[in-house]
Amino acid sequence: MPSLFQINTKNDAYACVLALRNFAMDFGFSEFDASLMANAGSELFVNSLRYANSSVVEVFYTKNGLGIEVKVDDNGEGIVDIDKCFMDGYTTSKTSLGLGLGSIKRSVDELIINKNDVDGLSISLRKYINKPLYDNAEISLKEEGEEFNRDATFVKHYDGDKSLFVILDGAGYGIKAYMSTQKVKAVILENYRLPLDTIIYKCCEALKTSKLTRTVEAVFVRIKPEKFEYIILGNQFIRCYPKKSLLFTPESMGINLPKDLVVRELDLEEAFCMSLCSDGIEKEMNIYELYSNTSAIALCEAIYNHYNLNNDDDSSVIVIKRG
Repeated sequence: MPSLFQINTKNDAYACVLALRNFAMDFGFSEFDASLMANAGSELFVNSLRYANSSVVEVFYTKNGLGIEVKVDDNGEGIVDIDKCFMDGYTTSKTSLGLGLGSIKRSVDELIINKNDVDGLSISLRKYINKPLYDNAEISLKEEGEEFNRDATFVKHYDGDKSLFVILDGAGYGIKAYMSTQKVKAVILENYRLPLDTIIYKCCEALKTSKLTRTVEAVFVRIKPEKFEYIILGNQFIRCYPKKSLLFTPESMGINLPKDLVVRELDLEEAFCMSLCSDGIEKEMNIYELYSNTSAIALCEAIYNHYNLNNDDDSSVIVIKRG
């Protein structure tokens, strides 16, 4: 590593796909993830032959050393409607299945357009081994007698050393509250790498443009090496061991942006336990009594069984634990 390949023929492309798969396997990817990476590369390599006649492929480690990056540069004329190429089924070739960039993007952790103009196209693919150094579990159940769960959980491990955990709680009852929560969750999925305050602003804008009037309370926690950052909106809450005093913003995500939105960052102990809870869990919940030497899923279940208000509200818990 790094390795450089010149692709001028289909045989070159196939050889590069095989080499990429072997790189991924040797790096430590599972056979499944190595195949995903190779398939994504194959789609790009073949497209470079179809539309640009040739390309140069470079394979190397990501900057943090926890993944593999593939950079493909061709000498074609670029892609005019590149956004359409992320739509399944879209193609300008009669011999293509139309899997396109959307399929490639789903196979990797990052797809980056470095350049797209009349002098050619440059695309980078990144895939990481996402094995968090902590245990986590989640539970989210609707209120008894209700048709929809207005809560939602979101968990995403990425870049090999980071994770984003979110609990959402749509205001009110019924389909409108559920739709607002799901809209926000979709925005988070598309933007989980961005700063927390930026994600929240994008969620508010999405609710505004889609005319979904129900507000959404939330708790966001991003875990990074040696640090964690958080934002609490509304009545959601976090309990930590060792105990920490965490601040919250009383406003929710909605048509109007929350004021004085501050992302707070704290040190992360070598051994820690953190419980994110919706307001369907009793705030008097004592994580210190339940903590002990138990798994994240066992602790998650214990919190739900002891402290849920399932008769009065949807209830959601995410537990993150190390040591």
